[in-house]
Amino acid sequence: MTTLVEPCAVAGAESGGWAGAFGCGLRNVRGGLRLMGRDVVLFLQISVGFSLPALAAAVMVHRIPPDAWWRTPLLFTLDATATVVAPVVFMMAVSAAYRGERAPLLRLVVRGLPWLPRYLWTNAHTSVVFWAPVGALLLAHRALEGPAGPAVLLESGWGVAVAVAAVYLHTRTLLAPFLAVHGNVPATRAAYASWVLSHRHFKAAAATFVLGTAPLAVPLLALAYAMAGSKGALLGGTDTLPHATGIGLQLVRLSVIPAVYLLYRQLCDAAPEVLDPLPGPIAALERGTAWLPPLGPMGREDAAPVVPGGSRR
Repeated sequence: MTTLVEPCAVAGAESGGWAGAFGCGLRNVRGGLRLMGRDVVLFLQISVGFSLPALAAAVMVHRIPPDAWWRTPLLFTLDATATVVAPVVFMMAVSAAYRGERAPLLRLVVRGLPWLPRYLWTNAHTSVVFWAPVGALLLAHRALEGPAGPAVLLESGWGVAVAVAAVYLHTRTLLAPFLAVHGNVPATRAAYASWVLSHRHFKAAAATFVLGTAPLAVPLLALAYAMAGSKGALLGGTDTLPHATGIGLQLVRLSVIPAVYLLYRQLCDAAPEVLDPLPGPIAALERGTAWLPPLGPMGREDAAPVVPGGSRR
């Protein structure tokens, strides 16, 4: 099979230092945009369609009485649809485009939903890796500086430390959901493999993540900063912000998920090498959760791994 978009040669690109890595990241982003170009309408349907629940939640938070028993379940369902279900559907769409398949939105939703438990369990692993250090920084800031809103935090040196930690940790866990879903790797192993692969290829992974995220994330963060500092004057202020986040995520996913998928395609053949043997603590965690069901369909999401040259083995 000849692929529609070739991923960059990570090893060769990284030999050129950060300049080569950013060139690799830029190529992944451009390749991802070309993938979306295969069916622009489909990706717009996904982005707009999964933004609507988040928009509804942002509106309803001000219209539903605070004491209504159904308020919290409804808002949670709307937010979860935008933030949890959407990524799996995006991943199915990118994978289909990479293989040259034109699939309607409903088929991709049906294809992605069985992978949702695996995706969530993998995210449970990566959330611990991410939030343990980031949460510690936030708690330290609170203990030393006192309670402060997001706007105040962003203006301080603590905000820089949190941002750097967030980018680093997200880069190290970036590949986990792709390994879990597209590679059908169990969650614990997917999280560990992502940590190892992103260590070996940190520059390319960081460049792909930053270049795929920043063009849309930076202006959206600026808007969030304005909302956090507006004391309720801008778009409903802080009450609306958590729910409106789902809309911003759909926009960022348009560029970052296709780019990271291409990075995953370049590195996926190295994954088995880092899965066995697992270190003691990781192996113990996997044994401790062995009672869980597979949390994903049997077999691979993609029929077979793609080697760096673009052919199927």
